[in-house]
Amino acid sequence: MNNLAQDAYVSRDATQAKLDLRAAQAGRHRASQSYCTAERIEECAQRFAERPCLYYGDRTYSYADLNAQVNQVAHAARAQGVRRGDVVALCLENRPGFLFVWLGLAKLGATVAFLNTNVAGKAMAHALGAAGAALVVVGEECLANFEGPELEGLARYWLWQDPENPDLARRGLCEFDLGAAAATAPRGNPPVEWRAGLVARDPAVYIFTSGTTGLPKAAVISHARWLITADVMGVTMEVSAEDCFYCFLPLYHGAASLSAAATALAAGAALALRRKFSRREFWNDVRRYRVTICQYVGEICRFLLTEPPQPGDRDHGLRKMIGAGLSVEVWQHFIERFGPLQVFEGWGATESNTNTINVDNRLGSCGRIPYWEKTNLRIVRYDVDTDSYPRDANGACIVCQPGETGEALGRILDIPDVVAGRFEGYTSPEATARKILRDVFEPGDAWWSSGDLLRYDEEGYCYFVDRIGDTYRWKSENVSTVEVADSLADAPGVDTIAIYGVQVPGHEGRAGMASIVMCEGHAFDPDAFFALTKARLPHYALPLFVRVSPNADMTSTFKLRKVGLQQEGYDCRLVTDPLFVRDEGAGTYVPLTPDSMARAFGTPLLAYPLAPPAADGSVVEVAPGILWARMPMPMSLDHVNVYLLRDGDGWWAVDTGLDSEPVRALWQQLCATRLEGLPLKAVLCTHFHSDHAGLAHWLSTTYDIPLYMTHGEFFMLRLSASPMPNPPPLAQQRFYARSGMPQETIDSMLAAIGGHTYRNTAATSFRRLRGGARLRIGGREWEVIIGEGHSPEHACLYSAADRLLIAGDQVLPTITSNVSVSSIEPEANPLQLWFDSIERLAPLAPDTLVLPSHHKVFRGLHPRLRQLREHHELQFGVLRQRFADGKARTAYEVMQEMFPKLRGGADSMMALGEAMAHLAWLCAAGELVRTLDADGLYRYRAA
Repeated sequence: MNNLAQDAYVSRDATQAKLDLRAAQAGRHRASQSYCTAERIEECAQRFAERPCLYYGDRTYSYADLNAQVNQVAHAARAQGVRRGDVVALCLENRPGFLFVWLGLAKLGATVAFLNTNVAGKAMAHALGAAGAALVVVGEECLANFEGPELEGLARYWLWQDPENPDLARRGLCEFDLGAAAATAPRGNPPVEWRAGLVARDPAVYIFTSGTTGLPKAAVISHARWLITADVMGVTMEVSAEDCFYCFLPLYHGAASLSAAATALAAGAALALRRKFSRREFWNDVRRYRVTICQYVGEICRFLLTEPPQPGDRDHGLRKMIGAGLSVEVWQHFIERFGPLQVFEGWGATESNTNTINVDNRLGSCGRIPYWEKTNLRIVRYDVDTDSYPRDANGACIVCQPGETGEALGRILDIPDVVAGRFEGYTSPEATARKILRDVFEPGDAWWSSGDLLRYDEEGYCYFVDRIGDTYRWKSENVSTVEVADSLADAPGVDTIAIYGVQVPGHEGRAGMASIVMCEGHAFDPDAFFALTKARLPHYALPLFVRVSPNADMTSTFKLRKVGLQQEGYDCRLVTDPLFVRDEGAGTYVPLTPDSMARAFGTPLLAYPLAPPAADGSVVEVAPGILWARMPMPMSLDHVNVYLLRDGDGWWAVDTGLDSEPVRALWQQLCATRLEGLPLKAVLCTHFHSDHAGLAHWLSTTYDIPLYMTHGEFFMLRLSASPMPNPPPLAQQRFYARSGMPQETIDSMLAAIGGHTYRNTAATSFRRLRGGARLRIGGREWEVIIGEGHSPEHACLYSAADRLLIAGDQVLPTITSNVSVSSIEPEANPLQLWFDSIERLAPLAPDTLVLPSHHKVFRGLHPRLRQLREHHELQFGVLRQRFADGKARTAYEVMQEMFPKLRGGADSMMALGEAMAHLAWLCAAGELVRTLDADGLYRYRAA
């Protein structure tokens, strides 16, 4: 067996030989046989009597011990009236009692419904109804789940005590203590007559699964299915009595109770139980119990990789892992760090009548179909947008070709006494019918619809793509949108609520999002909604995002349309409604911002591949022929980045720094020591601001080189070089006076600006840059992309071939560029110009390396563009809330609310200009109106 995840060639016949062994095991069991779960347990108790069966904490149970405990439960439950065919629900966490109760009831021929230990209230009531269970065995740790008016009178409760988590106050919910009764019951095998008439086709357990058609359904798992799973997985993984399985996934899941528990018991292997997964204790448990096989889900492996590396990471006996949802990257990193492992990545739902499994250790694959004629699985084309199956001219579904994505279907086989290929369905006939497609390839055929999108390659290896329908996957759990919406539908003040999954970059699956419409006269209460979700939902189903919409988009049959909501997600470019993100630390939902997003997901959206140079004449090579230098600035923003581009026999300088003696000296130093003895050939300024073009004239004349700028920036450079008139022009005075700024503040601000030390020097000539123009500098072609809003005609340079963007001030990694209305153009809408400008950057390559004018060179252009837009959207949201009180405000009053901490004159000018920019945008959008009142001040009011 090859223990390394590999891409080496494996012949189709070699793979098929392994799959044939699985098929042979599946064929051993018949629907009519009387050998069922109880017989398997008693047989194993005889074969492996004194071998370890269960490890839990410091306790070890042998196979004989397990059987004795199981028998005691059977005798105690029988004495209380449980009989063959009864349905008994079970709600316990991962501890030995789960197996004792489950298998004890199996010895009576009862069907056991496994309940999710994370659900309560309406969801629990639904589960009991779907299972048809009037009796529930409840672990003491789960008693709180059965409180509430929704559950009154639905079932009777029997207690299974939990010494680790006693809940004396709630024991009164239970009418009988099954554990106490079992402790004194006989330990011998109960008479086989107690389950007389039971055959393998009969249901052994109900396991709840979230499909693509609504609320969780109780999937029927027959005794034959349980036996087949154990035997098939045993031969697949070559399990022996020397193995030990590690089971931390909840036993109410099929992955744990079927793939792990059933397989371990059939082989005489040990099963190490842990109540809940712990990334810190995982490897300690593996070593402590000598674990050799582990059942996983993809997120678990990713969690383990987040722990700091340890010297003994490879010091363990784990050799095989089986599960689903393991991404290529996590898979590769996992085996690189923790050593060679055979990974059996699979696909197939709890209730599925078909499946795939990777027996070749092929990296990223969930299984292989060497010969399609030997399986009942087909992958057919599926149109996600229309929720339909394209058909050919004969009306048949179309099988996908290699590389195409489609839905996985399993042909339903109904062969007398043969279990393989059957679809055992759900307790609900309607739910079962909804999962069956008919007339797929020929009239009368029937196929199980998985709701999963798969693709396969030329060699027959299959790959999971996504889920479709009303279910999404998050934290390795399937989340039913209907269940979540139903649990939250009675939230105070909520009119309608839609739940859907949205993709979050860097995270597997989809995160939950709620779109809420509030009743008239009610406002969204983030604190209350947080508390409600925490009280009613399991952790993996909690909505991470909330959108507060003005109305619901419904069809004519009053069904919520969610496709558009999903497509828009939490993208502030597409959504103008208020957006919130869940903040566990604060215990509430907070407005969506880059910072709150980072807190929620703990992952940086930007990457900084290079350490910056010091502002002392040092340089850093960003790419071949591109140097990054810094010029000092005597202010809180203490530097500006400049770039040097090699162009054959010389260099271009991009931006200059302030006009000061230290900066001039640094340029002389750079030219003498860092440019390989080659001269400057040109200077290009992205825009006219003094930190970017302060030395444009000096560099141009000192080194006799041309200056490149856009037309608008060049003439703004010349204008900014002129001394400020004293007194200020009437238009400028009126602009500030009408904003509501007090005259003494205006005078102080203008005096500070007029006395600014660093003023531009007027350049006398330039070469014009135009948007869309191409500059060839060295071996690179740079496209000129114009940005507006921060400056009139800001030039960015983009090299598509090398995915490099010299961004100037248009895109900065940690601060937002000032976007202001000024007295020069008092009726402008600069934020709209700025929004339009960043849209021009959106088509650039996702992995573009951004060279900004301040702070570090970074990757993450698209997330940063989203952040910048979201920053302004947040400001709009704040203003909408403030103006909702009906009061009128001047721009100066709004400035004080938006920017309460200002340091000086220049700060006041930029803050007022930015406040006016936001007000102008809201006016243009029709949300605010501006009036010139009798006192000569402009005031803004809600429209």
